[in-house]
Amino acid sequence: MTNDILLIAGPEDHDAELVAAAIAAHPHRATVLLAPDAPTWTWNDFAAEHERSDRLAALIAQIERSTGALVIGLLGDPALVDTSNYDAVLGVHGARGFAVAA
Repeated sequence: MTNDILLIAGPEDHDAELVAAAIAAHPHRATVLLAPDAPTWTWNDFAAEHERSDRLAALIAQIERSTGALVIGLLGDPALVDTSNYDAVLGVHGARGFAVAA
């Protein structure tokens, strides 16, 4: 059983895999990081902003219901996150599919 996990959300069509990975990890606490969909993303696009917020809220709710964990969400670049405080980092890594790093 892991205590704290970081879930890095990639393409939207892999959200179900991300939730399944969270369930398998049995976390007490989970952080969902929604990575930008383009290197130049901004908050100036109202429609895109709502889509990101809605997707993040849906992921948080699904993971909380499925795991019972305390879940928080962030939007940002995964490269800027210090992962040393997490027991596991889970996410989609390119075309290879799901990868797990401890």
